[in-house]
Amino acid sequence: MRAFQIRRKRRSVNRRKYYPLYACAALIVALAVALAAVCVLKARDARLLRFNREMLIDRIETDLNQTLRSYDKMALPNADVAGDILPDMRQHLYAADALNEVLVEVYGESWSVLDHDDYREIESVMDEVEKQISFGQKPEQARARLAAYMMVMQGRLTARFGGEALLMPRGNIR
Repeated sequence: MRAFQIRRKRRSVNRRKYYPLYACAALIVALAVALAAVCVLKARDARLLRFNREMLIDRIETDLNQTLRSYDKMALPNADVAGDILPDMRQHLYAADALNEVLVEVYGESWSVLDHDDYREIESVMDEVEKQISFGQKPEQARARLAAYMMVMQGRLTARFGGEALLMPRGNIR
C-alpha cells in the first residue's frame, strides 16, 4: 500500500562533473593553511634572530665597557698594570671582538661594533705598554696612545648605542 510516494526529480547534471571543482577548493584551502603556517614560522624565526642579535649586542657592549672600566683602574696609585689590568683588558677586548665577528658574520658589516683594525691597534699598544713595563721603563707615551684609543672607543660606544642601549646600524649614524 503505497498511498503517498514522494517523488524526487532526478538531477539532470551528473555529480562527477563537480569533482574537479571540489579538488580545486580543497587544494586552495590546503595552500592557505600551508601559507599561514609558513608565515607564523617565519615571524617566529625573525623574532628569535632579533632576540639573539640583541643578546650579542648587549654582551659586546658589556665587554667593551668592562675594557674601559679596567683601563680606568690604571689611574689608581698602586695599580698592577702588567699583572692585573692589561690581562683583564685583553680578556674583555678579545671576548668583544669574537662576539663582534659572530655578529658581522650573521647580520652583516653594518652591525659591527668594533672594527678589527682598531682591535689590532689597541692590542699592539697594550703589547707596547706591557713590554716597556717588563723592561723597567716608564710607558708614558704608550699609555698616552692607549688613552687616545680608549677615548675613541668610548666615543664610538656612545655614538653607536642609542638612548635605549640598543645598537643602531651604521647607516643611521651618518
